[in-house]
Order: sequence, then structure tokens, then C-alpha cells
Amino acid sequence: MITLALSTVLCCAAQAVEVAARLELAPGATAATGQPLEWTVTVSGLDSDSAVLAAPPDFGPEWVVLGGPTPVVNSDLALASRPGLELRWELMGLAAGELKTPEVRFQIGDQDPLGVAPVSIELAGALEEAEDAPRPLAGFRDVEDAGGGDADLALVAAALLMLAACLPLVARARRGRAAATAPVDREANLLERIEALDPAADPAAVMGALGPLLRRAVDDARSDDQRSLTDSEWAASLEGSPGFTPERSASLSALIEELGRVRYGGVRPSSFAAREAVTQALDHIRALSGARQAQAGGGA
Repeated sequence: MITLALSTVLCCAAQAVEVAARLELAPGATAATGQPLEWTVTVSGLDSDSAVLAAPPDFGPEWVVLGGPTPVVNSDLALASRPGLELRWELMGLAAGELKTPEVRFQIGDQDPLGVAPVSIELAGALEEAEDAPRPLAGFRDVEDAGGGDADLALVAAALLMLAACLPLVARARRGRAAATAPVDREANLLERIEALDPAADPAAVMGALGPLLRRAVDDARSDDQRSLTDSEWAASLEGSPGFTPERSASLSALIEELGRVRYGGVRPSSFAAREAVTQALDHIRALSGARQAQAGGGA
């Protein structure tokens, strides 16, 4: 019998933060070696939006990392119900039997790191009794010629082109609906919260917390709540926004990308890099706020 441990949860009542992890089969996969798995880790609760991956997980030789960590944003959930940070890795087990994920730790400000306990899965071997050679890994099998000829290939190519043309329209419509229905949560003290960050104390925690604060402050300045977007989608949405020059959009995009490498990738920055990031963020926010006030005064 193949058993699958889906989740484990650790709660810290004093910090009002909950960390959880689940390991499950990718769609269409089976619980066997060489099959793709999805390992998802979430941090929710008070101040969880400033959580930072303390260090990259130490995967052993029994695991292959196919992708990740990738931030997950579930726009179908209400903002209040979403975790502050959700990361997903795509894994593949190389050994039969029970495999466990590594421990992963998160840092929130100057609090003690939060650890997520390993979760396990039981994997069957890739060989049957009569087989004496390893099977090819999923996704790397040679394509067999079904004899359809060039006509079938042309039809497939045409269908892929049509799909690629429709995807941007669908994504734009979904972003529009999310922006129209999501409540705008404005905080007047965002600038003060950024000014209070201390790069010398913990540079990684500062840069991890700075990303969400900067995004919310910029969204306030352009009166457009885009918290449902990933960092890359959010950076792309800056282009063409009223009052945003190409230079400012490019600078903000580069800053958000740098902060994302710390928050999601476990990069350990220097205090100088953290101080420079805070300074850049404050300069952008003050300039955007000043432009908005000037526009409001001119309109009056």
C-alpha cells in the first residue's frame, strides 16, 4: 500500500504565526520514483507578509529539484484569507521507499527563526519484477512517430499559436476583475514603517520585509491595488501607469527583483546592500507621493 503524508503544521502562539507544508503528487503523476511532486510551504498570521526564507533547503541526493522556489498567489481567496508567503518547489524522488523533505526555516524580523518540519511520501520503485533496466525519466522519453505526417504537425502548431495569442487577453481580464473587486487597504504609515527598518540589525529580514511594503506604497501612489500579482507581473504593470516614467518603472522593477532574490531565494545580503535598498525605496515613495499631491493641487 502506497501512503502519502500530505501536510504538517507547526504553530507559534506567542508570535501568532503558523507555518505549514504539504507534499503531493503533481497532476497526472503516480507515487513512484521519477514522477514529479509538488512541495508547498506557507507562512500565515501576524506579520507573515515580511517572512524571509532563512536559507535554501538542503536537498539530499535522493531528491532532484525540477523548479522553485516559486511564489504562489491564489487570487481566488480573499486577501484576509491568503498566507503572507507561500512557496512551491517541484521535486522528483530518486529512491524507492519513504522519502522526507528537508527542514526549511523562515525569518520574520528579529524573531527566532520558524522551522517547518519535514513531510514524507512513500514512493514505489520504477521497475517491475520482469524489468532489468531503468525506465526513462518522466518528461524525457523519445517521441514516437504516430505516422500522422506534416499535416498533424501543422494542426498542432496552429492550435498552439492560437492558444498563445489568447493567454495574454485572459490574464489581462482576470487582473482587471481582481482589481475591480479587491478592497484597497491603504496604510498611511507605510513610509514610517520603511524608515523604521534597521539594515544593520538583520539585512536579510529588512530586504524581505521591504518588498511587500514598497509594493503597497507604490500601489497607494497610483491608486491601484495589485497585491494579487506576482513580483514579475507587478513590475510589468508599472509600464504605462500614469506618472511613471520608463526610468522609474525600470528602477522599481530592478529593486523588486533584487528584494525577491532575498525573500524567495535565500540570498544573504550585506548591510550596505540593505541600506541602499531602503534608501532607493524611500526616494521612490517620496517622489511618487509628491507627484500625486502636486497633481491633486493642480486639479483643485
